[in-house]
Amino acid sequence: MTEHELSNTSLYTDVCSIIEQSRREAYSSVSQKMIETNWNIGRRVVEKEQKVLAQKGETRAEYKARII
Repeated sequence: MTEHELSNTSLYTDVCSIIEQSRREAYSSVSQKMIETNWNIGRRVVEKEQKVLAQKGETRAEYKARII
């Protein structure tokens, strides 16, 4: 292999590494946001449920009585 071919191979390898690292970081960011989103949805559901129960004078939800 010539020096030019080795240089191109090295550049290609470096570029591939940069792309793969960026993909891993993007997947991690998306995963973190999905966790945050799902947690916030769950929190909102619980808050709403507690508010409705308080209005009825109840302290515990009657689970399995109906589907949300």
